[in-house]
Amino acid sequence: MMKYPFEVPFDEIQHDAEGYVDAVFLCLESEFLVMPKGVGFVEYPAFERGYEALKTATKGFAEFVPTKVLPAALSVPISIVVLRTMLGFTPPEWGYVTTQRTGVNVTQGFGVRREDMKKMLLATRGKVFTLKTLDRLIEHTRLKGFKTK
Repeated sequence: MMKYPFEVPFDEIQHDAEGYVDAVFLCLESEFLVMPKGVGFVEYPAFERGYEALKTATKGFAEFVPTKVLPAALSVPISIVVLRTMLGFTPPEWGYVTTQRTGVNVTQGFGVRREDMKKMLLATRGKVFTLKTLDRLIEHTRLKGFKTK
């Protein structure tokens, strides 16, 4: 089991920053660090068009089969984003599953967030905590010097 970056000496993080980026991302409850905002964010009217296209093509989702979904996806491509959302996949998960199932490498336009996390790990000397690891904040930082008994 890989350790979290706050549990190891800083030189280990410098040696394998990518591995520690993975460790942080794996313990996220929500992948808010990898969700696109700004230019890549889908506004509700566009999302609704895709939803309605899927709903119409599948007769209210009663006939949810590839032969009904594919034409909708081809005519209203945003419906693929709607489908991903309905299935509960984040964009990186969708890309990963697609790569695993098809053998086609789906890159992640979200990779820039990995670099941001790497910079954060290096700037904080590994002191990056998530909701899952927040209970370890005091023990693994200089805050433990202020802990009362």
